Amino acid sequence: MTARLGRAAFPLFVLLTLGVYAAACFVVGRLGTVPSPQLLAGAVAVDLVVLVPALYYALLVRGRQRPAITLAPVVVLSMVGAYAVLPEAYEGVLGPFEIGVVLVEAAALTWIGLRIRAVVRAYRASGDADLLERLRGAFGAAFGHGFAMEAAAAEASVPLYAFGRGVERRDATTFGYRQRSGYASVFAGLLIGAAVELALGHFLLLHYWNATAAGVHLALSVYGALWLVADLRAMHARPIRLGARGLVVRCGLRWTASVPLAQIAEVRRLERGSYAGTDGFLDLTPLGAARYAIVLREPVRVRGPLGITRVALRLGVDVDDRERFERALADAIGAA
Repeated sequence: MTARLGRAAFPLFVLLTLGVYAAACFVVGRLGTVPSPQLLAGAVAVDLVVLVPALYYALLVRGRQRPAITLAPVVVLSMVGAYAVLPEAYEGVLGPFEIGVVLVEAAALTWIGLRIRAVVRAYRASGDADLLERLRGAFGAAFGHGFAMEAAAAEASVPLYAFGRGVERRDATTFGYRQRSGYASVFAGLLIGAAVELALGHFLLLHYWNATAAGVHLALSVYGALWLVADLRAMHARPIRLGARGLVVRCGLRWTASVPLAQIAEVRRLERGSYAGTDGFLDLTPLGAARYAIVLREPVRVRGPLGITRVALRLGVDVDDRERFERALADAIGAA
């Protein structure tokens, strides 16, 4: 019963909210025909500004996964909705509610500020050498783990990697994968193409549409180029690592998989294009040219960009120094 209610909580909230707004619009259309229109307008304001957030809290916050901080934007949007529904002559009834909205916004900003401090403290206290994993752990400790926090950590890592932060120490347990993939050459072509598209697209939007569309296009294009730079630098900063606890497979900012050595059933050499598209196989190379398939005894969860996850039973990898990788992995699996 509880599980069914959990799955239906959001659709139920949307349905009830639509019902509240439909009733409010019906009542507003008849304010001019009642003896006390200001009193009735105040009742409508209570429904829109108080009842809707209360429904959100009861259905989606209390006992659910959503944090209480998500109530703040619902309160603000409810006030915006109330101004949209009520005629201008009756907007005065919203005055007392504005004070409450300001207090909610102040509390939300204070909470966010404290959480950001917690993120910084957790990040500095983390002993993980991987900058992206440190960010994931810090955001999780401060805000709770989940898709949104995974995405926030991934976004926060983009400027840090783009401008050269977080390079791991190289030793016998690390294996690079960028040089053999040839991704650097492809990256140069992508960056040139992005520059041409940025200039041409910006000119066309500015000339034939408006400055707002051109500004949005400019911002998205600059972010895309920054992400490409960060991904390329992360391929150098985040090598594949083989340790006593297992094999950590990485691919820039795209994928991270931690595999216990005891879970590795075998390591197969691959010809170009083999294994591609088979069930349970995930290629973790920059350009999809895996030379090894790491076959697992049980599926593992692979963390991807923006909080995306995949479950894989076979992982496709390639490294710059294949002979050393084969020897080190065979010795580690044998010892395990």
